[in-house]
Amino acid sequence: MSDQTEEGRRRLVLRNSVVEAGGYVVTQAIRLGGNLVSTRLLVPEAFGLMAIVNIVLMGLVVLSDVGILQAVVQSDKGEDEEFLNTAWTLQIVRGIGLCLTAWAIAYPISLFYEEPLLLPLVIA
Repeated sequence: MSDQTEEGRRRLVLRNSVVEAGGYVVTQAIRLGGNLVSTRLLVPEAFGLMAIVNIVLMGLVVLSDVGILQAVVQSDKGEDEEFLNTAWTLQIVRGIGLCLTAWAIAYPISLFYEEPLLLPLVIA
């Protein structure tokens, strides 16, 4: 490899790293702003319920992530229609599984927190 190619790759990696880090910082700032607005618009009890529901649902999503998007991006078959249809079908099955799991755990969560309103919120 020539020095120009190596230097070009370093610049590309550095530039993309800065873009990625900047995007992450902006995303976190927007989330913080949204939370600050929510704390002013909602009564503390409603904000707490919203936080519990968000934690439960995000926990389900993170625990069920099997890397389908990453597999599509990294695979040599990433443009093959059958491969993409299979990935899409797996995402649909995952979504249905998440929905059924949320329904199944909604009642125990409402009992654990002694808050009946959590039942319909987690289901919704």
